[in-house]
Amino acid sequence: MSVPACPDKTIAYSVLETLRFAAARIMDMNLDDRQILVIGHVDRDEVDALLWDPMPGGSGLLDQICERFEEIAAVAQELVEQCPAACEKSCIDCLQTFRNGYYHKYLDRQAARERLTA
Repeated sequence: MSVPACPDKTIAYSVLETLRFAAARIMDMNLDDRQILVIGHVDRDEVDALLWDPMPGGSGLLDQICERFEEIAAVAQELVEQCPAACEKSCIDCLQTFRNGYYHKYLDRQAARERLTA
């Protein structure tokens, strides 16, 4: 699943991580069954973002995510609106995990909320 032309890394990582968390809640999948890749450009801040299936040959979960996208987007909206710790950007109670530590600095639940609402 691609999200081309994101304004910056914060939007890309925040939106895809939120969708990944929501899909894991709704579907019978582990959080790590989908991976995130953000690709920058040399000449601009805009980035392209991908939610991809690391399973050789694919597992079919991305098709299911696309089929149930409205439901997943609604849960994603709830996730970023209702952080149990009421954090400002992100924390271990909402979007941060050990495995996404590389891009914790880009995770912002408010940015994801605004983009999902739009």
